[in-house]
Amino acid sequence: MNSRPQDILGIVFSDGTAPHFWSTLPMFPMLPGMKAIMEGLDYKETIGLKAETKLSPEEWDAYQKGEKENETGKRQVGKEFTFMPETFVEVEKKDLLNQTPPKLGNRPVCVIKGNHPTRDIQRLYEKGVARGNGTEEDRKEARDAIGVWIEKEKGFHESFLKLSSKGHWIEATQSGHWVHHTEPELIVEGVRWVFENLEE
Repeated sequence: MNSRPQDILGIVFSDGTAPHFWSTLPMFPMLPGMKAIMEGLDYKETIGLKAETKLSPEEWDAYQKGEKENETGKRQVGKEFTFMPETFVEVEKKDLLNQTPPKLGNRPVCVIKGNHPTRDIQRLYEKGVARGNGTEEDRKEARDAIGVWIEKEKGFHESFLKLSSKGHWIEATQSGHWVHHTEPELIVEGVRWVFENLEE
């Protein structure tokens, strides 16, 4: 986006991570307290993804099988978490969200916001505590982090709208982070809006 904005006709952010996100909000997988609370939990099962996905049972099994067998993908995820803090420092330096005119001009930008802290992370916290995971100190660290996330998250998602003078906001009220699994119709809505608002 920074080096070739002219190649972007429009864009949909689905519960995306904006610049300054991780420098303000805690990275939950990296928090010692949250890691202790999540010990032994099946992530997708705990956040309800398996129960709430719109994939058929056969599609879900194929999706799971693909993830388990994709060794390259596993390595990539590991590297992403390792380098994510440094990456966001570099992205922040580009100041993409505060340019005049906007970085993407009047090209359509759609932002879809899920409810990652109040659904996914809260469920992980509650199930972990129910198992007896984590010390009181761990649990307080996690609760405080969830509170900060809930307070500030929406503003970060809204900041994506600064990329263009033409924006569209969608609230995924029945989803956590995995909107494409649980409310895929909203992804379709966002993509359709972008196509309908492309410049001739």
